[in-house]
Amino acid sequence: MAIGNITEIMLPQPLGLRLSHHNWLLNQPGTLLGKFIVVASCSYEPAKLELSRDYQFLRRIIDAQDNFIEIKALGFDLAIEIIRRWLSEARRDLVQHQWEIVKNAIRHCSLPIFIKLVFAEVFRWRSYTKLQDTHLALGVIDSIMMLFQKIEIQHGRQLVFHALAYITASKSGLSETELEDLISLDDIVLDDVYQYHMPPVRRIPPLLWTRIKNDLPNYLSEREADGVSVQNWYHRQFRETALERYFSEEDQSIYFHSMIAEYFLGVWGGGKPKPFKYTEMQIMRFNLPSADGEADRKVPLQPLVFQSKDGIVSRYNLRKFGELPFHFIRSKRFDDLFNHVLFNYKWLHAKLAACPLQAVLSDFDDAFVHIQDPHIKRQITLVADALRLGGAILSHYPDMLAPQLLSRLLPESMGHNLVKALLKQCDLEGPQDCALIPVAHCLHTPGGPLKYSLEGHQFAVFGFKLTSDCRYIVSVSNKFLTFDMSTSDLARAVAPKIRGIFQGLSLSPDDKYASAWTSTNQMDYQDIDNTTYFFVLLNSKVHHLSVAFSV
Repeated sequence: MAIGNITEIMLPQPLGLRLSHHNWLLNQPGTLLGKFIVVASCSYEPAKLELSRDYQFLRRIIDAQDNFIEIKALGFDLAIEIIRRWLSEARRDLVQHQWEIVKNAIRHCSLPIFIKLVFAEVFRWRSYTKLQDTHLALGVIDSIMMLFQKIEIQHGRQLVFHALAYITASKSGLSETELEDLISLDDIVLDDVYQYHMPPVRRIPPLLWTRIKNDLPNYLSEREADGVSVQNWYHRQFRETALERYFSEEDQSIYFHSMIAEYFLGVWGGGKPKPFKYTEMQIMRFNLPSADGEADRKVPLQPLVFQSKDGIVSRYNLRKFGELPFHFIRSKRFDDLFNHVLFNYKWLHAKLAACPLQAVLSDFDDAFVHIQDPHIKRQITLVADALRLGGAILSHYPDMLAPQLLSRLLPESMGHNLVKALLKQCDLEGPQDCALIPVAHCLHTPGGPLKYSLEGHQFAVFGFKLTSDCRYIVSVSNKFLTFDMSTSDLARAVAPKIRGIFQGLSLSPDDKYASAWTSTNQMDYQDIDNTTYFFVLLNSKVHHLSVAFSV
């Protein structure tokens, strides 16, 4: 199985949820069957820690150095040979002066992605192409810039600009339907497209985007996100170049994120007409009496929950859960973020029912980073910590959201207007999901010594150890459970089917192995990063597990 990058890894879920790709990998190395091989690509730049995070994770769980292959520059000779063969397979060739242009470019850069861009460009050349039209950039970024410029000239700058900007601005990509809807809501593009005629329906013709996509062969990839097939940039450098070209000013970034936020909020969905103004050219050409107009853009509503005719929940709007908070924050529409997401009972309840708790908390963490007001940050922290404290219950029973928030946050309602508004919603709307509504403070309030509870053991815990970086805690009863201390998530569960109960635990200095002994004199050695383990039967009890790693 070949994977373009780690984030493409998906788990089959009833609701199509995307789980942590790290957790997926953590549970797979010891369970792959037969000759099943996973090939994943990731970036590594020592000076950019965030960019190299996936690489560092893979190095931690995979010991064999030979399993890592660095993608290096191809070199001049091999790059030329590859281009020759590609041209030959396409029954094409270049004249001498065109080959000199190609060779000059490859002397400056011979990375695989650059060779692909060079071939895509020279494939369009003819023997009679003018010399001034046979130009190649000398680097990857400049080549991508040239590609974008050519597509803009061919299909119209406004259309290409906005279409590629929406894809770049999205959190996880956009489906073709979503992209067409967004462009159809964008009057800057529509005014440019409909300069010379009045459309019966004010929407973008679908064929326009199809033509643009055909001129970006293999540079946009399709993948699954939130149960939907979406398009996104295949390579990181395309995204970085698009950011540089289309998001050079903050106003542009705010505009595109705000448009996507409005779409997933459903402002103009369900037949509601969106106002617009005709251009001066349109007014003169079509003798319009007024510059003001409005039109239904034929975009859908965006409810939190999709229901059947009988009122039964059929599925949740996972696309809205994934995209809306992200774009509210980056368009700086913080009031909408508070009212529709972070301090909205219906949103929190629906997302808890559809997604893991950590997906809900990540919205609060993202907002906390981007908001400067200390009073609002305090309220964000209060609600997020209340969710963490009740995480063990809410992960299994999201209908308990209202009782959890009310019983923990009632003392904090005074002086915190956003928290107070959320608790009022819990009081009014919570009984629809759970009849238990506390009238007084009765559970731990955020800010105390209790951060969250770690649950999962059915028997008493006789041993637990923190890893050296204090990120994970490994615990034993009749099984090994590993918890992520930064999120309280259960990162790993291994049940080795022992006889008896584990009565002690020790970790190796590098945190890769755990050793535990049982009440039946059985020693278990566990590879923490994989699912492999083995047993040793002992003649007598072991009282000091530190000797286990010398065996």
